[in-house]
Amino acid sequence: MTIEFSIPLATKRGIKELEPLFRKTDDKSELIIVDSNYTEEKRDFLSKQKGYAQVVYVPAATDYRTKHPRDYERATNLALSYCESDWIIRADDSIEFRNNFFDTIREDRDYFVDLLGHKNFAVIGQKLWGSLSHMKWNDYSGFSGRYTEVNNAQFSFSFGLIPNKIVWALNGWDELYDNAWGYPDDIDFLLRGLVAGYKFYFDKELMAYSEPHMNEAGLYSINHIIWNFQQEQILHGKIRAFNERDIYTEQAKCLVIKDEYIV
Repeated sequence: MTIEFSIPLATKRGIKELEPLFRKTDDKSELIIVDSNYTEEKRDFLSKQKGYAQVVYVPAATDYRTKHPRDYERATNLALSYCESDWIIRADDSIEFRNNFFDTIREDRDYFVDLLGHKNFAVIGQKLWGSLSHMKWNDYSGFSGRYTEVNNAQFSFSFGLIPNKIVWALNGWDELYDNAWGYPDDIDFLLRGLVAGYKFYFDKELMAYSEPHMNEAGLYSINHIIWNFQQEQILHGKIRAFNERDIYTEQAKCLVIKDEYIV
């Protein structure tokens, strides 16, 4: 079986927040969910869903120091290690893809491969938020034209298409934000990519809708403190993310045991 796109995501929410991911699916894509609140009830629910080539449901790794599940970045990097495709779709739970989403993302991939080559670009989509009273599939970007080159480091790469090779080259998502569950991890990733010389484009036609959901009380102010510190490091030459282990060391092990978690 050939997997065309891999969709790795981290979650610690419930079944309700996973349901939107199955409203628009693709039978050549795999959905990989690493859950910091893994339950057999969610595993049973996911095993009955149709539309993807395969669904992989994995419990989050347990940190050897705290004995508690590690959260967002560690879980996302673990999901990345299970990906079989050369192409990553960056998404979250509570996401519903637009009806033409997979056609659009194939169009973007082919267009920029012809323009820039496989290794050199990523495409950021327009993520609409029900919690911000966004209406589905309205254009809130304010940009003219379909494509805009992204040069602003404050632009959040929380949703879109990225070649697997870029994610590995940047060592995945930065675990200094491990328990934050906030946007700086995606800003951090975008800034590291820009400094490394990759091209990022915004496609206003590439849309997904985030269902309203409850966010837990977070570490918002600490996020900003870390981000300000990280930004200086990145701009002065720190490109690869802070991870306790190079994520390459995890990939082979994860792919070997992946079959255990296909639901």
